[in-house]
Amino acid sequence: MQAPDPSPTPGETPTPPRLRAGWWIVPMVLDGIAGWVLILIWIF
Repeated sequence: MQAPDPSPTPGETPTPPRLRAGWWIVPMVLDGIAGWVLILIWIF
């Protein structure tokens, strides 16, 4: 886990670590759901 930058560049809003982690988790969850849908389609 990368620590947030203590001095963000001017004009740039620092991103909260939780939000950054969320952006990484969302595609993984969507990919997992898509995988399950494909499996269900193959089964049925």
